[in-house]
Amino acid sequence: MQNKLNTCEPEPIAVFAIVSYEPLYRLAWLVNQQLEWKLTESETINVMNKEHTVIQQFFSFAWRDAETGAAYNLIQNKGAQGPFDSTMKAIDYWLRIENVSDVGSILAELKKINGIQMVQEIKPTDLKKTSPVFRNPLN
Repeated sequence: MQNKLNTCEPEPIAVFAIVSYEPLYRLAWLVNQQLEWKLTESETINVMNKEHTVIQQFFSFAWRDAETGAAYNLIQNKGAQGPFDSTMKAIDYWLRIENVSDVGSILAELKKINGIQMVQEIKPTDLKKTSPVFRNPLN
């Protein structure tokens, strides 16, 4: 019988909430430098804002690591008519990661970035069930 505590099976989805005064492109560059990633500007993400009955656009940077199969999405949270996820309006950015086993080391590296004032891992129970953060925003 395999010991579950010692296995490094990838988590399906990890989400980090980030507070930073840096613009998105600069934050993506800082993350790339610290973690040796290759985030690049991605397509905008369209989300229906039910309060204002408009479709909002949010900018993102993304990267899929062909070697590991991990997918990374850095998404702005603040739009002209409201946040990407209204549960945590004070958050500036979301970092959504799929298929990564060592979430703790990513969090530790993110905390070393001077341009990030606060970063914390968010569990699905911390957000509303309708949150777009846990769905793949680029699908």
